[in-house]
Amino acid sequence: MSSAQLDKSLMPIICQYITDPIDLLNIIQVSKKFRETLDSYTSNPIPLTVKNRKLFTNITTQNIHSQFEMRFFDGNIKKFYILYPVTYNAYLNEKENGNECKIVTYTTKDRRRYGNEIPSMISVIEQKAFDGCEMITSINIPSSVKIIDNEAFNHCPYLTSIVLPSSVKRLGYMAFGGSSSLTRIEIPESVTKIDTSCFGGCGATAIELPHSLSYLGKTAFIDCTNLQSITLPSTITSLEGTFNGCSSLKEINLPSKLVKIQSQVFEGCSSLESIHVPSTVTWIGYNAFKGCGLTSIELPPNEDGIGCYCFANCSKLVSVSIPSTLSCVSSMCFANCISLTSIHLQDPSIKLKKSCFFNCLLLKETCQTIPLYCFDDTEHIGC
Repeated sequence: MSSAQLDKSLMPIICQYITDPIDLLNIIQVSKKFRETLDSYTSNPIPLTVKNRKLFTNITTQNIHSQFEMRFFDGNIKKFYILYPVTYNAYLNEKENGNECKIVTYTTKDRRRYGNEIPSMISVIEQKAFDGCEMITSINIPSSVKIIDNEAFNHCPYLTSIVLPSSVKRLGYMAFGGSSSLTRIEIPESVTKIDTSCFGGCGATAIELPHSLSYLGKTAFIDCTNLQSITLPSTITSLEGTFNGCSSLKEINLPSKLVKIQSQVFEGCSSLESIHVPSTVTWIGYNAFKGCGLTSIELPPNEDGIGCYCFANCSKLVSVSIPSTLSCVSSMCFANCISLTSIHLQDPSIKLKKSCFFNCLLLKETCQTIPLYCFDDTEHIGC
């Protein structure tokens, strides 16, 4: 399409989708009639410089895209709109001068200066803002907050409850980690990301995760020793270290679209006596169920790999069904399963690696078809 065919009335719409300053200036210079587009702007769509300032003659508000951008105190400019994140203290200073801020964060310095009550315009509770704070038992999160950053409420020993508003989208690394008294956690449907160890060591007994969740970080609930039940959304396809050390966990329904149970997901979940592994799962990583209270396990038909020590130390495990799709049983996979008496190999030709049933003495007595090397000590042999 030539510049003659493109109506100048469409230019403001087109320019909304241009993010590169050079692209904007280039397209405006295609035709003389397009230059009038810049006259319609009341605020600058790109960072202002000495060179391009004269192109935006009618702006009354200067958008400030970064802290290094020059501010122009000339002509029609009446105020500044700060687009990059600023602290609450900086926001107050800007407000006093008649300016506006798009993203206001609450930092440790802000909290020490202005207190534990989070102001209503805050968008981000900054990293470590309340880290180690012993003065809060509950906290009111304003409906303006979108992000609770890394370790924001880490190790708050007396924090007992948290209700997140529907504005929150992301919970950072160890955001509530180590807050052992935190027993009430309500997570809204707006949350799409829960980062690594977010609730590690919390005291909640039951948690329901939102259907909107698209990312659940590694070890998200590690060492939540009081956690008894949790509901996972169908959007989760992979877990890693998620419930490691959750010794009270009794009930969990794995998502129907789960593909990978990575390393240490349920390690040390000694109260977990049964679990249904969906047919979608193709991989179970090392130590995934180590030390669980399982009495039986049926691996899914699409399973093509299980890691070392996967079911090691499951002292109550009595029976196992292994599908024909599995190429081998890894070393130490069922080590120290002292109650194991029954193994059903759907394909007798499945490769059994050395010491895969180490110290499974009852199985050794009851199942004469398993080679003796499967029961050997392999302390110095890798997986």
